Amino acid sequence: MIVNYSFSSFPQRSVIITATDGDRQISVTEPIDGVTAGEWKSFEKSGYTSPENHLPIWPLLSRKLRHTEQLLAVTLQSIQRSSSALTSGQGFIAYGRSLIASLKNDSTNASRTRKYADALSRFAGHLRTLGLTDINLADLSAAHIDRFTADLRAGGRKEATVSFYCRILQAIYNTAVRSGLINSTSPFANAPTNANHLPQ
Repeated sequence: MIVNYSFSSFPQRSVIITATDGDRQISVTEPIDGVTAGEWKSFEKSGYTSPENHLPIWPLLSRKLRHTEQLLAVTLQSIQRSSSALTSGQGFIAYGRSLIASLKNDSTNASRTRKYADALSRFAGHLRTLGLTDINLADLSAAHIDRFTADLRAGGRKEATVSFYCRILQAIYNTAVRSGLINSTSPFANAPTNANHLPQ
C-alpha cells in the first residue's frame, strides 16, 4: 500500500491521506485542530511523508494520522477480498455453504442454519439434474429461479413450500449482495417470495 499526503487550508486546515493498492485508491480528509498558523506553514513545507517522521514534533497529530493509515489499510484489504471473490467466480452453492458454516458458530442460529441447508440442498439437487454442480453468483438469473420453481411445482410441491425455498435462497443471495460480492440482478423478481405472489 502506497500512502501519499496533501494539504488543504479551506474550509479547514486538513491533511488528505490517499492510499493506493494496485488499481484501487481511497482517500480520507483529517481535520487538523490545535495547530497555529506558523506550525501549519512549517507542516506544509516539511513535505510530510509519514507519522513516524514527525512524531517528536507533533505527537498527537502523528498518532491520529497513523491510526487513519491503519484504517485505510483495513478498508483496502476488505475491498480486495470482495473483489477477489467476485472475479474468482465464486459459486452460489459454495457461498451458501460457507455462510451456513459461519452461522453454525452461533447456537442461536440453529433453526436458521437448518432452513438454509435444506433450501440450498434442494437447489443443489435441481442444478445436478441440469448437469451442474454450481452456478456463479454473478450469473444467477430469473430464468434459473423460474425453472427451479417450475420443477418444484411439477414435483408436487405445495406453493407454500415453493415460496419457503425461494425466500431462503433469496436471503442467501441478498447476503452476498450486501457483502459487496455481486451487484443484484434481481433473479428472484418472479419468485413467490411473499404472500402477494401466492395464488388466490
